[in-house]
This record gives sequence, C-alpha cells and structure tokens, in this order.
Amino acid sequence: MSIERIDSWSVFEGMLEYSRHPADVVICSFAIAEGWIKRIWRMKETGRINKVTVVLDYAVMIRHREKMILLENIVDRLLLHNTHAKLIMVESLDFKAVAVMSANATMNYRTEAYYVTDRQEDINKIREDLEKIYDNSRAIITGKGTG
Repeated sequence: MSIERIDSWSVFEGMLEYSRHPADVVICSFAIAEGWIKRIWRMKETGRINKVTVVLDYAVMIRHREKMILLENIVDRLLLHNTHAKLIMVESLDFKAVAVMSANATMNYRTEAYYVTDRQEDINKIREDLEKIYDNSRAIITGKGTG
C-alpha cells in the first residue's frame, strides 16, 4: 500500500506502462472528470486501450449529464451503481493488474492511498466482485459491437 500525493490518472498511466499490448480496462469510481474521458478517448484512438468498462455512481448521471453523453460515445460498457468503490483494472496479453484506491477518476492531485497488485488471485477475486456489481447495475451501454 502506498500513501502519497498523487492523482488517479498517474496510477492508471503507470499501470498501462507495463503493458506492451492494447489493454482492456475497467474503471470503477464515484465520479469521473472530463479530462479522464478525453484521455481515454485518445488512448482508444491510438490503440493503447482496447475496451473500456466504466462503473459510476448514479449521482454522475443526475449531476453531470454532459459527461454521460461523452462517455456513451467512447466506452464499450457503461454502468451505474450506488457505488463509492474506486478501482482500476488493466488486462492485456502480457500484463494484468488492479489498483484499489481512495481517489476517484478525477484530476485531483492530493494525498491518496492506493494498492496496486498483479497477483492473479487478487485480480480473480476483484473480477468476481465486479461481476456482482455489473449484475446489480443499470446498464447504459452494454457494448458497441466491439467485442
């Protein structure tokens, strides 16, 4: 576990640096910044990211409809859930890791706690938990024919 002055994008980008192949990404957050959305779009356009699943709290849909519209045009799967969970999962042919953190998917640079692991048993457990969240979420987008 690390506690330092950092933003969630830095953790995400650090994880992607280990992947030599396009990655499938899951982002679970209470909130998301427009900067995150635009960076995800650029990474998809350049082929660095293959597929993106985003799980956000219902409050985003209510308070930030413009972000939802942006996300609907970029991500492959968008779900809403009563969540305060904050995690990022990156999976590619050569690299798998998950980060559990205190930071939302925002551009806030402050002291945050995070734990990043590539241990397969941790990734499998979090994947199982995510499936339960998906099953109990409201799907906005469930796929754009990309896989």
